[in-house]
Amino acid sequence: MVGLAAGADTFEECRIRYGKTTERLALEGRGRFTAPRVAEQDRNWAPTRDLLQELIRWGAIDPAPLPSTRRNLESHRERRYPLTPKGRHLAEIAHTSRANFTTAVSEELLAAHVYFRRLLQALQSGPVICPVPTEGDVSRGRGGPAGWAEWAASLIGGDVDVAMIERVVREHLDRRFGNRAVAGKPTNKAIAETLTDAFAVAGFGSHGIHTDGPTIKTLQRWGTELLIFDQSRYVPSLPSANVLWPACELDFEDGPPRVRRRGRAQFGEAVAEALVAAFYDLQDPGRGIAVPVHRIRAQAAFESRVTRALSDLVLAELIDGRYPKLETRALAFIGSCELPKSEPAFRHRNRVRLEVQMVPASADPNRQEQER
Repeated sequence: MVGLAAGADTFEECRIRYGKTTERLALEGRGRFTAPRVAEQDRNWAPTRDLLQELIRWGAIDPAPLPSTRRNLESHRERRYPLTPKGRHLAEIAHTSRANFTTAVSEELLAAHVYFRRLLQALQSGPVICPVPTEGDVSRGRGGPAGWAEWAASLIGGDVDVAMIERVVREHLDRRFGNRAVAGKPTNKAIAETLTDAFAVAGFGSHGIHTDGPTIKTLQRWGTELLIFDQSRYVPSLPSANVLWPACELDFEDGPPRVRRRGRAQFGEAVAEALVAAFYDLQDPGRGIAVPVHRIRAQAAFESRVTRALSDLVLAELIDGRYPKLETRALAFIGSCELPKSEPAFRHRNRVRLEVQMVPASADPNRQEQER
């Protein structure tokens, strides 16, 4: 948006800027950079097209043709995509405030995409639960699609339609393994991955959101990146599932939906209390005095209906003694537990810490540095 506002509004200029942005985000640890397999002049043409198409949908740039394939890219390189008055307003927000721009993007997506809006509305009434079987679960078996449907229904809860889940499971298994008579027996890992995709579709379907796996993954990325809902596979009260919960409130009065995030100023104290409570709930003296950060963070964020990012921020403040009323100090350690790939690392003073312990605030404050 900032580049378009500055006049760099040809498709080629957008493509180059997109590539530089992905590289920068990867260096900052905020994204991934995949080594390209095409010539430099053709890199990132598809995501650039998708981005411009989204801005057209918002009414942020004037409608104009976009390349449908790489073969017709040359005829679009110098085509211009000027901002509309609405687009210039959004670009000004992007230039002055990242937080306000994030909110603006959230609201544009809510207004433009019905599935995203339905998901946020569904989350206001309760979490979306998507069961996740392990390879061990597959090896033990559940009695075929009907058995897996019963297992998933017990996790999703409510009045979920077991027959719907079984139908979704059969469709996913048939789609992926229908010709396995020739290819051989599928691995437990492949079956677990397929069931996970099927249960995500069923979990969303139980809330009236009937869509496919790729759309679900897009919605999940939008919500977590924009900090309006969060998700984790490590909510202790809901094991064996990826759980989505809201981290904002929606206002549907006076036109398009408005987003109000649940931030530190209003919820910091409650999150700190939830982190302390989660530690004592999960502590197992037989396994040591510390608890994995990702587990207490997931529980505290879920119960407080905030993001894991906010829980990290509050936990860092607990370590620094910012909540004296709780009479509790947090101690962070490098730890020996393994951080799951789906969970971001917690950092305190730019150092990764995997485990945490809660102690009375009267404990020697120098102990923290000594324990490190």
